[in-house]
Amino acid sequence: MTQILVDINEKWLEKAIRDAVSPGLKALAGEVAARAKHSSAFKDKTGYLRKSIKVTKPTAADIAEAGDPSVLVVRTRAPHAHLVEDGHAMVTADGRVVGHVPPHPFLRPARDSVANEAEAIVALAMDKIDIVVGGG
Repeated sequence: MTQILVDINEKWLEKAIRDAVSPGLKALAGEVAARAKHSSAFKDKTGYLRKSIKVTKPTAADIAEAGDPSVLVVRTRAPHAHLVEDGHAMVTADGRVVGHVPPHPFLRPARDSVANEAEAIVALAMDKIDIVVGGG
């Protein structure tokens, strides 16, 4: 019987998985951005918030948080986006808190609405990767 020692190069395997999954996840990130832009959860008088929602390449902080350099990020450049998403205290000019503005989340629901699709994309991509180890 002949034996063959197979050393699986982890970097090669990671790249194969990333290459298989990447196109579907790029499309999915675009879908998250589109759903957030078309959300009826908030009013956007100027249109600035909706126009600022984009799919971007990750920053160093994004990569550190995700642990993967191939992540895509849906973010908004509008400086008030987090106030709309999370809600905020109403504060007068002299610093008194006079109420609370409720949250109007638009990014999290968009992300959550495609979560099952993401799992399906990953499963389909993994089915396409064949690793054959054999000896004879």
